[in-house]
Amino acid sequence: MGGLLAAMAGLVAACHLDKLLQAPEGEGPSLQTRPQLVFTGQPGDVSAGQPIAPAVRVTVQDSTGQPDGDFNGPVTVALAANPTSATLSGRLEVNATTSGASGATSDPFDITATPPPPQATQLVFTVQPSTTSAGATITPAVEVTAVDDQGRVATGYTGFITVAKGQDGSLFGNGVLSGTTTVRAVNGVARFGDLRIDQPGNGYTLRATASPLRSGESSAFNISVL
Repeated sequence: MGGLLAAMAGLVAACHLDKLLQAPEGEGPSLQTRPQLVFTGQPGDVSAGQPIAPAVRVTVQDSTGQPDGDFNGPVTVALAANPTSATLSGRLEVNATTSGASGATSDPFDITATPPPPQATQLVFTVQPSTTSAGATITPAVEVTAVDDQGRVATGYTGFITVAKGQDGSLFGNGVLSGTTTVRAVNGVARFGDLRIDQPGNGYTLRATASPLRSGESSAFNISVL
């Protein structure tokens, strides 16, 4: 997945977290006795903008490689390798070290692009109209959903969707659809809770429209005599 995202969008970044320390003015510890910083909790791959989890951990070690409990100064992390000009945010400095420690660099990790939300291209009936009596409310409520070309719900779509009579199943072709026929979508879904057809007949359908999306037609249903 990371390679694919890199090829498509160029948003995969192999990054290093660089631990940098500066000694105060004056003499610091000798090179032989300097404590060192080690990433004991490496950063893992994560989507752009999401917290790196589990938490990154840096340990200050003494010359024997053991944690040095005497450190109580600030430790700062920053991006080292950063080919996409990414910004590291969050709490970048915590108290854990003292002067004179050498820097440390984490293992490489990836920041992947967050997939964009589906874009609405067409309408589909996700709750079909069912057989009911003439003049009675069609239940359960009819629902029309905006989806993309792969059928994924376009949750960001909030446009108005209108339903109208498609095929007329009445004897004389004069069935009338009433109720609230235009509804604003919420999270990509429009719910029509009070639709009615006044004439009995077999093979009615409903059609949903919302420019510029492709329209959708329901399954056939019947309206029975009262």
